[in-house]
Amino acid sequence: IGQVVHTKDTTYRQITSNSFVECINVTITPSATSSKILVFNSAHLTKVTNDAAAIERMYRVVGGSDVATQVLSDITANTGTSTDNDIGFSATQFYDTPSSTAAITYSYRVASLGNNNAIRYNNYSGAGSFSGQMTAMEILA
Repeated sequence: IGQVVHTKDTTYRQITSNSFVECINVTITPSATSSKILVFNSAHLTKVTNDAAAIERMYRVVGGSDVATQVLSDITANTGTSTDNDIGFSATQFYDTPSSTAAITYSYRVASLGNNNAIRYNNYSGAGSFSGQMTAMEILA
C-alpha cells in the first residue's frame, strides 16, 4: 500500500431528481502510472416515498472532468409499497486502474430512480447522526 486517504461526511442531503448528486468524494494522487486504486465507500440511505429507490455511481474525476463511471447499483432498496423506509448502509467498492500520476477525485453520487421521489443521504431526520465515509488506497505494482 503506497498511501491511504480517508474522508467522512455528515451532511444531510435529500435527493429528488434522477440527475446524479455528489454526496462524498476523496482525492488521491498515485505515485506511479502502474498503481491501482481501491476505493471503499459507505453511505446511509433512506427512501421517503413510494416507488423510490437509490441509483448509485462512482465517478473518476480528473482535472474537473468525469473520465470514468462505475455502476454501483441501479435499484437499491425499492419496495414500492411503503413510505419513509430506512434502507441502511450501502457499502460499495471500486477497483480502478487509472494509469496516471495526476490527482484523481473519486465521487460517489446518488440519484432517485423515480424522479421527484426522495432519497435521503445521512440521516432521515436531518440531525446528522449518520455519516458517509470514503477511503482510497493506492496499491503499488
